[in-house]
Amino acid sequence: MGHNKDMQPKKDIEEIQRILCESSKRQYIFRGEPQHYSRVSSSLYRSYDKQKNKQNVASLTELDKTTIKEAKEFFPQRATNIEILTVLAHHGIDTNLIDFTYNVLIALFFACSPPYQEDGRIILMHIDDTKKKEDIDYDTHKDETISVNPTGKDPRTIFQSNVFVYAPIGFIKESEYELIIIKKDLKNDILSRLKTSFNISEGSIYNDIQGFISRKQQRKESPTAKQPESVSTQETEGGNLDKTD
Repeated sequence: MGHNKDMQPKKDIEEIQRILCESSKRQYIFRGEPQHYSRVSSSLYRSYDKQKNKQNVASLTELDKTTIKEAKEFFPQRATNIEILTVLAHHGIDTNLIDFTYNVLIALFFACSPPYQEDGRIILMHIDDTKKKEDIDYDTHKDETISVNPTGKDPRTIFQSNVFVYAPIGFIKESEYELIIIKKDLKNDILSRLKTSFNISEGSIYNDIQGFISRKQQRKESPTAKQPESVSTQETEGGNLDKTD
């Protein structure tokens, strides 16, 4: 019985690898989400969707552009849109970026995050189904989904192998991605395996001063409580890599 339980997480990882091998002619990017959400969406979309503010949901591009305009004074004059959005998203500002990663194990970590009573999922998107760009041009890319690599040398971004997907409508259509379901009863075992075998844990995922401060605050608020291996989600969004995003 114990032997079967120990082997289950490995079987899940092997399943992911099998899909990658079968699709070797096309490169995937991945997003981990700890539960099933109605849409794979940006934090900005979710923010206004929760308010049922359909008018603003239809104007996500304008909201992004306004945020960039307001933030420009804090950046070098030649800072690109993606450079500004990368920093803002890192510090918790809602943007229309959807956080993905090139590393399936990073996505797996986020898919195994709380709630532990819910199945997690990994979203697989063919990188060649998005147009890869160096920056977001809101006039040129107003009707197309693109992928953009984050800028800078932020340690968290580097370790997480981040890549952003920008969808003007705020979410990715179901026809544009595939899913791998991570069973809820495997989450803790997978997290332990990721930590011991791959050095992927909360400490390595959030390996910057912001992550350090967050962990210190959590321990201060609950000094005797045992912290779970994963306490956040990727886009600090719904999942991966966004405020759960």
